[in-house]
Amino acid sequence: KLIKADLLRVFVMGKGAGWGQAAPEPLRNGNWVYASYLANGQKGPEDLATCRACHLPLANKDFVHRYDEHFNGKK
Repeated sequence: KLIKADLLRVFVMGKGAGWGQAAPEPLRNGNWVYASYLANGQKGPEDLATCRACHLPLANKDFVHRYDEHFNGKK
């Protein structure tokens, strides 16, 4: 549930050639890497394998949620 308040954390995903190769083979999502940061800039405590597992079924959409919405808006 999202509640308007102070920033708690930020989740980031990025893609680059060769990125993500350190991930276990069953959780590799192309060249994507994931991170989370607390509001003070410190790394978040999340297990990023959870991020990878959630994005894994989206292989045909470059592992990105809302892929269709984004590209349909570009037409």
